Amino acid sequence: MTLINEFIKAAGPDLNILVGGGVTYSVVKEFLARTDAVQFHMSGKVVQTSAMEYRNPRVHMGLEGFCEYEYFQTSKEKVAEVKALLR
Repeated sequence: MTLINEFIKAAGPDLNILVGGGVTYSVVKEFLARTDAVQFHMSGKVVQTSAMEYRNPRVHMGLEGFCEYEYFQTSKEKVAEVKALLR
């Protein structure tokens, strides 16, 4: 966390340091309490199950190791929670 504050200070008023990568409500809350960070990048993602009815286990349409019958979607609620925290 100290390193983030060093980056923010070094950036000065001309650059913004954007915290990203695995950012959730609890991450934002901790960064707000422990750093000078005020800008965050998050997907707010949740896993959704595909509505596809026919599923052929012998045919793979995606990357191995990823379920091809699930997808990520941004959650309006998760984004709203963080937005309220930042106000």
